[in-house]
Amino acid sequence: MCNLDGLESIAKIPGIEKLVEVTASGIGSVAGAIVAPWVAEQYAKTKLIEARAEADSMRIVAQAQSDALQILNRGSVSASLEAVADQTAQRLEYQERKRQSNLASVVSQAAEKLREEEVPDREPDHDWIAIYFEYVKDVTEKDVQGLWAKILAGTVRSPGSISLRTLSMLRDMSSIEAKAFKEAMRYRIDDFIYWKFCVESSDVLTHDDFYYRFPDIGLFYSTVGTRPPRTLNLNQDGERAYVIADHAIFLRGQPMTKVDDNHDKAVLKPPAMELAQLCDAQVDWGYLRRIAKLLHDSPANCTMQAARLVKVSGDSYTADLQTLESVEPAS
Repeated sequence: MCNLDGLESIAKIPGIEKLVEVTASGIGSVAGAIVAPWVAEQYAKTKLIEARAEADSMRIVAQAQSDALQILNRGSVSASLEAVADQTAQRLEYQERKRQSNLASVVSQAAEKLREEEVPDREPDHDWIAIYFEYVKDVTEKDVQGLWAKILAGTVRSPGSISLRTLSMLRDMSSIEAKAFKEAMRYRIDDFIYWKFCVESSDVLTHDDFYYRFPDIGLFYSTVGTRPPRTLNLNQDGERAYVIADHAIFLRGQPMTKVDDNHDKAVLKPPAMELAQLCDAQVDWGYLRRIAKLLHDSPANCTMQAARLVKVSGDSYTADLQTLESVEPAS
């Protein structure tokens, strides 16, 4: 690891030191100052790096104000022009303080997620990091900041796990769109959603989200004609398991059977799949019961059970079978 200026007094917490290193590659040595308050709060260390971020912000503002006054002082300066210069300096100061607050919030949330994790000593892509912090400095919505913090923590754990295309897509999403997408992930089975069942179950989502909003953003394939086909299938033992939100579902029925021919499915594109891992979605049981009815009425006469997930890593997962319970079909 590189020896970053100002990090000597930060507690050597696994994961946090790497987070500071990654952050510093994007915004410079002020990274240590951003993480320092979190370290102080969590671990009560007595000696931490000074909060240089505010000082840097004030330096930028002071320089802007000085430059403006030099230009104005070349001739006779009217009171009105001095007022404009003062307003400009105040605006710059406000913008820089707001951006610094946004950066501090996101990095601190990432630190909270990493805590005492062991992370690989791998260098992230520095262009990716630079673009990440350029985007995140203007994110003010707390829920959306949470998504950006999970991306940063995920990059510390596994550099390259989130693409630049996904970053660009998230940057262009409004807070309303981000919240709608997060809600939709409660209903995701692998890479698709029974969107009609979803709309019936959710108090937030509508048909327009799946017909227009999500495809327009680039998160989903169009529901009309262009989406890849998806279906639920049983293996030679008449079983199949799928992940949906924070649960695993277990299907049982006639072996080697295609369970449904329902075409009302919305299919996620790759960037949406990357973002889906960050949403901490909780399953909607009304939605599960609607799917259970579809499966029960199918030629496979399929049953469904569900159990809470305790760990997900890539394509593998672990379910708590102590929580296994049958999902009764909706009436």
